[in-house]
Amino acid sequence: FKEIYNVLMTTGYFLFSILGPNTFYELQESFYKVDQKSHVNIYAPLEEMMDILEQTGFRKLQIQTQRKTIYFETIFEILDYLKSLGANSLIQNPNDSLM
Repeated sequence: FKEIYNVLMTTGYFLFSILGPNTFYELQESFYKVDQKSHVNIYAPLEEMMDILEQTGFRKLQIQTQRKTIYFETIFEILDYLKSLGANSLIQNPNDSLM
């Protein structure tokens, strides 16, 4: 965020979208029951993101959250959906794989 802060004009706005800590929690719980490992990326909570932005120098933070639930019939539908989004690797523990 530092580079964005450095190049943003003082009257400018910085808008972005991220995933939250509850993203794919059902999938994470299911995988955990199999081998007690996380096979899903964990995302930072809102409070942590706000702290990072404030430490970077951003002021007048306005946060908006939205929860979206998508239902799938099979694990294969979930995997196809995630691959269509470009999600095909883990940030953490990339060697822990069931597939």
